[in-house]
Amino acid sequence: MSFSRESYSDLVARYNQQLGAVDKIACEWLVRNKESWMPWIPTSDEKNVLYIGGIFPITGSPYSGKGIVRGEEECYKI
Repeated sequence: MSFSRESYSDLVARYNQQLGAVDKIACEWLVRNKESWMPWIPTSDEKNVLYIGGIFPITGSPYSGKGIVRGEEECYKI
């Protein structure tokens, strides 16, 4: 993602006018600039399929990556 010089200057000016209002400034930018970020959101046709079984090895030594527990917890929620 990139910002034009004008857009970046506008963000900095808004921040200087409303110190500490980062969330508000970001929200206002999102509302005013949908054409900038909407193309990043995939359509249902573009989403990748996640095969959960690929995370948990069946043979060989067990994988001990730090993120595996977190991944399993997130999968369980679904």
